[in-house]
Amino acid sequence: MLLHADGGELTMRSVAARAGLHLNNVQYYFKTRYDLVKALIAYIGEHYQQAYDALLARVGTDPAVRFRSIVRFNLEDSFKTETRTLFVHLWALLNELDGRTGELIGELYAINIAQLSGALAAVYPDLSDEEIGRRVTLIAGLTEGLMLVRGSSWPRAPRTLKLLESAFTQAMRIAAGQ
Repeated sequence: MLLHADGGELTMRSVAARAGLHLNNVQYYFKTRYDLVKALIAYIGEHYQQAYDALLARVGTDPAVRFRSIVRFNLEDSFKTETRTLFVHLWALLNELDGRTGELIGELYAINIAQLSGALAAVYPDLSDEEIGRRVTLIAGLTEGLMLVRGSSWPRAPRTLKLLESAFTQAMRIAAGQ
């Protein structure tokens, strides 16, 4: 639904109508719009966790390869039009719902941060949790920032591919503490 409308249009009534359900059926499971959005965050988290699990099953056990694969996956995903549309609308909705505290956005990114943290810790086991957290937060910020500022260029345009490769290189430098 957020792919075709902004977060302000995500109401209990609009969800019920789009699903072909009575409003009471939706309200039985989700008492408030906040509850509905929390379920959406959980669903998105599960979707990404499944994608990470499938990716990691394909790339083997080398910690450096696993980390690079997660970073590349996140960067490539952020360049998809559908991902950008979803997250731009979702950020606004979450910001509105949590009174601009960032709590819901933090919850949304918890799986991404956890995956990056675990993978980076496997590459650099002597790093403190604090340093790992700092590095993966910068990498996540790089990824999400590109989602906003990359413009509307076609995801496989030569300019976009060069930007993606540059972002990947920078993410690897951040990961290495350079």
